[in-house]
Amino acid sequence: MNILGAIIAGGQSRRMAGANKLFLELNGEYLVARAARRLSQQTDQVVINLQSNEKTVASLGYPIVLDDQNEHLGPLAGISSVLKWVARSGIDIDYVMTVPADAPFFPTDLVNKLKDAIGSNDIAIAHYDGYSQQLFGLWSVKCSDDLSDYLDNPDNRKVMTFIRSQNWVQVEIKKQDVDPFMNINTQEGWQLAQNIAEKDGAL
Repeated sequence: MNILGAIIAGGQSRRMAGANKLFLELNGEYLVARAARRLSQQTDQVVINLQSNEKTVASLGYPIVLDDQNEHLGPLAGISSVLKWVARSGIDIDYVMTVPADAPFFPTDLVNKLKDAIGSNDIAIAHYDGYSQQLFGLWSVKCSDDLSDYLDNPDNRKVMTFIRSQNWVQVEIKKQDVDPFMNINTQEGWQLAQNIAEKDGAL
């Protein structure tokens, strides 16, 4: 099973007081670089999905996959763009593993857990503490056409609605002291992440 890692990094950082959260530093490392590094340890290669080009992200050395449409259409548009990029590039990839760029503590064994559970399904997503972690997912490249068709309707933007239309499975992740799926959407969340990293730099 050949797996491409995809960092979904097209958000607008609306609640970050003007800061681009991709370039917030945790233990001296940009959030987007941290996500790419953690995912690269679990997949065959990694790309970063962006809504528009960022020179700083490009300088990290990972291939950049831009959203097909030049407007903010949400994370599903980014996932669709990556699946289409796989088809265009001709690389030998069976699944795309997605994680958001603003989740600094996602598990370093997450890909193996989803891979072991996916079976004959087309999508496997993490489930943690009662909630579906819909952007932490393993997506078969066979989903590409269905997802593209789904997004043709401008009212179709909900990730779980699409996932439920496919063959899918949720994978329960054991509860931990630190929420491994916490994402940084606010200044308060950013402060919490810094406190966690300072307390346990191994996370």
